Amino acid sequence: MFIPNDESEVFFDTSEYADLIKIGVDIFNQNAGYFARCIRTLDLFVALTSKGNIYTTVIHYDRVREDNPILFEMKENNDTEIVKYIAMHAMGGYDFSPFDFMQKLIELNPKNLEAEMLLTTECGFVKRKLKDIMPNPFS
Repeated sequence: MFIPNDESEVFFDTSEYADLIKIGVDIFNQNAGYFARCIRTLDLFVALTSKGNIYTTVIHYDRVREDNPILFEMKENNDTEIVKYIAMHAMGGYDFSPFDFMQKLIELNPKNLEAEMLLTTECGFVKRKLKDIMPNPFS
């Protein structure tokens, strides 16, 4: 995937996301067969909230319009503001979550427009806020 960016925005040190990446990699490793069968149809979402909690879920592209259990769990815990997140592909790399899921994150808490995500570019990594990639009505 290619994320347009200014060369000065590209970085290689992902230590700021190390906790989220480790959790994601552990989940992939524990469920390798499942992710291998669904390699092109899902993302693993790992988010850090403003309360310091980490939530994970698998986002199935064919079921993204349904409510994901993570949304209910965050709402029940009154812990809906995401500080940063990653959406990992089984093929490797960090990408946007599916649009419908990002829309639900904003509906869950409008402050999630400020949530920062790690993205893979053709020559490193960049950070983007959710508001920077959503269409105008959301940002």
